[in-house]
Amino acid sequence: MAATDGDHIQIAMSPFDLGSLLASFDGYPDFRAELQSAEVLIIPSFLDPEYDGPVFPGTTSQVFRMLKNGLDGQAVVDAAIRDEDYLEFEFLSADIILPAIFVAKEAFLPLIINLLASYLYAHISSRERRAAAQVKSEIHFDTKQGRRLHIKYEGPADQFERIAMKSIEEVSSYSKED
Repeated sequence: MAATDGDHIQIAMSPFDLGSLLASFDGYPDFRAELQSAEVLIIPSFLDPEYDGPVFPGTTSQVFRMLKNGLDGQAVVDAAIRDEDYLEFEFLSADIILPAIFVAKEAFLPLIINLLASYLYAHISSRERRAAAQVKSEIHFDTKQGRRLHIKYEGPADQFERIAMKSIEEVSSYSKED
């Protein structure tokens, strides 16, 4: 399955393996339990061979706070890294690179996309700059049918919310047909 909207968005089976991620924290049972209880996880990137180890884009701490505040009481938000291992990587790109996110329940997707769009709106001050700004986003999520999908958006910041929402509506209607 793959969907595109002007080649800005792709939907496919997710390569994200939650079990492997959780297993990497076997030596930290309390932290692993915290991660297992989260409905929304910010997940690290691996930039092998350029960089050894997990890293997060520079927008991560702001996006984390925004998701935590925006989902307060509705979903547990966590980052899949111990505080002492957290490292941000400043990409040499004019694009706004959002952290990769895993969403355990498909029902949270519209709210998360709305919150990310609000972040972009606040992050980019003027309409002209929003129209010119490019954003990269990855969202992995479990469907109601138990499949794990991946939405990858690379395109104009001012179209992110509209295109991503349209895509999850298509995924939801596709899932209902199964």
